[in-house]
Parts: sequence; structure tokens; C-alpha cells
Amino acid sequence: MKICLVSTEITPTPPVGFWGGVESVVWDLANELDRMGHEVVLVGRPGSVSPGRLITTFEDGEIEDIYAEHFKHYKGLIGDCDVVHDHSHGHKAHKVHPRVVHTMHWYQHPAAADFVNICAISETQRRWLNARMKEYGRNEDVRMVHHGIDAKRFRYREEKDDYYLFFSAIATYKGALVAYRIAKEIGVKMIFAGKAGDADGVIIGDSSPNIIHEGQVSNERRAELMSGAKALIFPTGGFGESDWVEALGAVQLEALASGTPVISSDNGACPEIVEEGRTGFICHSYEEMKRVVKEGWADTIDPRVCRMVTVDGRFSSRRMAMEYLNIYDEV
Repeated sequence: MKICLVSTEITPTPPVGFWGGVESVVWDLANELDRMGHEVVLVGRPGSVSPGRLITTFEDGEIEDIYAEHFKHYKGLIGDCDVVHDHSHGHKAHKVHPRVVHTMHWYQHPAAADFVNICAISETQRRWLNARMKEYGRNEDVRMVHHGIDAKRFRYREEKDDYYLFFSAIATYKGALVAYRIAKEIGVKMIFAGKAGDADGVIIGDSSPNIIHEGQVSNERRAELMSGAKALIFPTGGFGESDWVEALGAVQLEALASGTPVISSDNGACPEIVEEGRTGFICHSYEEMKRVVKEGWADTIDPRVCRMVTVDGRFSSRRMAMEYLNIYDEV
């Protein structure tokens, strides 16, 4: 099958040295499809790489509408593909191709894709999308495919260093201040890494020896931090500090691929990712998360089990590719 993957308008695929969760998913999917013998065409920003043919879109500069600009560069070049899988923000591929699958990586209204072959990335998001569809009198059931990850992109370590890791946007909506408060109150070493957000200044301004701010890091450093941490702390939503609902939280998969357990809030799709007591812990309140960290519950998790779910289990890139292939066949 000849499959076109339209990546985002934001950063190259794969992202190198900066944030880019969706682009990483597209990269893993492209490579898995290629390994399975399919012909892959990748649409991405300049700097992108493809296992097959590459269509690059616009350079950085003064651009009024990045969605229209992205579309302009690929719209006449994908007609020979059997199916197009649109991961972009703009969701415009259906305007020029009759067989398009739209994965909604955020809580985008399904009208953005003109109700065409929509796929959610979690059951939580799927329920939300189905409700929005019904508002418009459409009763089609939205498909769902959880992200998978190529575990080879991350290091696996069983022996952990003495620190916890917060890796996400360093922002209130991702629970950065919750993680900071836990570290301050317990005194555990915690490293904060990821793109800058509204909590960045608080953490940078703290000179406590157990609070370490690394900000944006390279892919190499990202893998190093993930593999060495006692656990990934992921209090997304901040236990009510924000109305953010987590559509999936791909950073959790990166931790698991590294053999690192996840200590997460119960926000959005997190309970779909973390298996309680096997790959981490789902916490329903700040006090519960604080207790899990203080009492060292992460030490009870077997790193081999964490890694397994991304190598041969339900969060492998191969499983993701096979499920998407079933959808491509239907389309």
C-alpha cells in the first residue's frame, strides 16, 4: 500500500533537540509501516526525514496562516497515494484526496476534519469526540488507536539514579507546580525538563539543591534522563489547578520504554496508560501522589514490565501500525 502521512505544521519530523510529541508518533509510525513493506510518503516541515519519499512544506518566516501554507505545499503531490493519514492541526488533506484518515491529537472539534474517518488517540478522547459528533446529528462511532512507541529510541536501565523526573511543558496545566511542591515538601531530588511554560520562572528561581531545572534538552539527554529516573512524575491537570484534560500523554510511553515507572494523576487518559502497581501508580489527589513519592513506591515496580509493554505489548509501534493498517483497509 502507498501511504501518505501528513505531519504537523509546527516542527520537523522527527523532532531533534526540541519538543515534538506528535511528530515523534508520526516518525515511529512511518518507520514501522516501512519495515512492514509499505511505501511511505511523509509530508513535513523542512528538516524532516522519511523512510520513503519526503514532501517538505514551508520555511520559517512571516507567514499569516501556517495551516494554509502547509496545505499549499503538498496538495498537488499526494494524489497517487492509496490513503492519506492526516496528523496535522489544519486537517486539510480531505480537500484533495478521497481516502483520508484524520487522527485528532488534541481536543479538536471533529468539524475540523469535516467528520471524515476520525480516529481518537484514547478512549477518553473518543468519548468526547463522539459527544461532539452527536451535537451535529452524526452517530458514527469514532475509531480509536492508542499511540505506540519504538522502544529502541530510548535507553533501558534497571538500575535507577536517585532522582524523580518531571518531563513535559513546565506549566500549570501539566502539573509542574504540583511536582515542584512535592519536591519542596519531601526534599527528594527532582529534575524539571521540557519546553518553557508559566511555571518555568518559579522553578528557575528556586536555588534549592534538590530542584534542578534543565528546560529544553537534546534527544540524547532526554533518553538519559528518562532511563535514569526513579519514576516519571506526571500530575497533568494539577489535581484541579487546570481544566486541561489529557488526551493521552505520550511522555508516559517514553518513560515506560526506558524501564521507568510512571506516577500520574487520574486526569484524562492516564488510567488507560498506567497499570496500577505494574507499570506505575494512578493518584487521585495531591496527598496521594505525595505519599507514593515519599514512601518510595516506585521501587516496587519491575522495570522489565514497563519496557515490555512498549516492546511487545499494547504500546509498541508495531501494534499501532497494525491497527492503523486495518483502518486504512476499511477506508
